[in-house]
Amino acid sequence: MTVPVDGGPVTHATLNRLADAFHETHEQTYGHASRTEAVHIVNVRLSAIGQLPVLALREHPAPHVGRAYERHAWFAATGFVRTPVYWRRTLQSGAHVPGPAIIEAVDSTTIVPPGWHARLDACGFIALRRIQTQAHP
Repeated sequence: MTVPVDGGPVTHATLNRLADAFHETHEQTYGHASRTEAVHIVNVRLSAIGQLPVLALREHPAPHVGRAYERHAWFAATGFVRTPVYWRRTLQSGAHVPGPAIIEAVDSTTIVPPGWHARLDACGFIALRRIQTQAHP
């Protein structure tokens, strides 16, 4: 059973209040309590609120931009199409990658569909945007 405990130092008084609260919760839940039996703490959950310093993002340019390879990828708008694959670590800040394309990293894969393009900002974040097409009258 989960029994809340007040914050602060853990003292004998705190443990006694915790045991009393456990027995009370047990009685409310199951209709009985064995107040002479020992209470065992099995798990401890902690919630904390703190203040972190401001996150400082910095530019992290890569050595070069290069296509790793190409592979066939299926898109609803085009079906299968030969698609360039880029390693994310090789894309420099400000790089534009027109879709269709695939950007691979160790921890993620970003798909750039046809009609879209990807741009890496100064911090290396990828922004996807739909390419604006002119409407035909």
